[in-house]
Amino acid sequence: MGRALIEDSRIDPKIFDYKDKQAMCRQIAYFMQSNEKGLAGNIISEEDLETILRSYLTTIGVNNSREIAKVMIHQLRHRNFMLCSLGVIGQEGHYGFVHRTFLEYFCASAFIEKFGKRGLRDGLTIDKLTTEVFGKHWHDKNWHEVLRLICSMIEPKFAGEIIDYLISLNSKKNQDKYLCLLLAADCLNEVRNRHEIKNTDKQLLDRFKQLILGSNIHPSIIKSIIKTFAIVWKDSSYLRKLALSNKNTFVSAQAIKILARDFTNESETIRIIKKIALFSHDTVQDTEIKNEALKQLVINYKDDPDTIGIVRKFIIDEQNEFSIITGIEVIVEYFPQDPFCFELFTDYEVFRRSNFKKRDQMNKSKIFLEYLVKLFPHFPQLKNILQYRLENDPDERVRKYVRSVIDKI
Repeated sequence: MGRALIEDSRIDPKIFDYKDKQAMCRQIAYFMQSNEKGLAGNIISEEDLETILRSYLTTIGVNNSREIAKVMIHQLRHRNFMLCSLGVIGQEGHYGFVHRTFLEYFCASAFIEKFGKRGLRDGLTIDKLTTEVFGKHWHDKNWHEVLRLICSMIEPKFAGEIIDYLISLNSKKNQDKYLCLLLAADCLNEVRNRHEIKNTDKQLLDRFKQLILGSNIHPSIIKSIIKTFAIVWKDSSYLRKLALSNKNTFVSAQAIKILARDFTNESETIRIIKKIALFSHDTVQDTEIKNEALKQLVINYKDDPDTIGIVRKFIIDEQNEFSIITGIEVIVEYFPQDPFCFELFTDYEVFRRSNFKKRDQMNKSKIFLEYLVKLFPHFPQLKNILQYRLENDPDERVRKYVRSVIDKI
């Protein structure tokens, strides 16, 4: 990023180079984060911007600081593409970094610069960095990228102290008790050499494993935790364990989804997903997990030679309304031209074997017929199939549906 801050021919490079522009950008970003709107704002007035630049230029011995400050503003906008004009707000022009990434990078760099001066007057100790920067801002998502960047820039042992601090916050009563742990995991993922803080690494992993087995966790938090297992620890074996567990339907379904997405090429992943899709079950909970497995199977392994057979068996053998609909939707979306898809909707034997036993459940024959009419309205035998169902189907709902469409074919 620094090399984008190219020197200007009007300025003596012996006095002023791209490193000075980096330093000025750090000061601009540091000023922005200390403003009322903080990092959410990405805004600075022209007067404040010029004051920061003039102050810095004076410290490096530039005499005509006012003129050069204006040159810098122009160059950072039009040559280096770091700043952009936000127009006139109130009575004064305002600026911001052209992309939020620049603001976050230079803000993090400003704190690192101060941390590098720890022990000096303007320095920042590890205790202050932990409590005054991370402690003050961990709950604000606008700060999370800056905090992650800081952990990527400092030595692992210091990052470990910060992560330990974030882990300890979870024991306190607050409405964002999971947010600090998720941030801790993000920060851990940025550490250059995690082996140096392996105890912290293990402590955080164990805490997440405890959380995922708990109750009354919001689904969005569950999603984030399971993604964290994949991204931070790349732990496919633990995700497979969660996928096969029926203790929490949503946890198992999300584990299946992340396994299929992030560990597609592992042979154990497809084996587990096939196994779950073919589960026999008696509860709605099992059904929801099985439905997710079928979806992920066709999304990620459509061309596997076993997939179409598993889908066919799923639809024919299923007795749960929502699972049947899931199977049919999968066929319609991913295998509309496959001969099996056509056969499925026209197989008399499938219809004969597929009546539900419970009164409050939808008849599978009706679902099949509706999709048949929708997908193959010009099939030569369609009217014969409908006539057969009208005369022979024992379910009045099916016969009523056929009467409503047969004359339109």
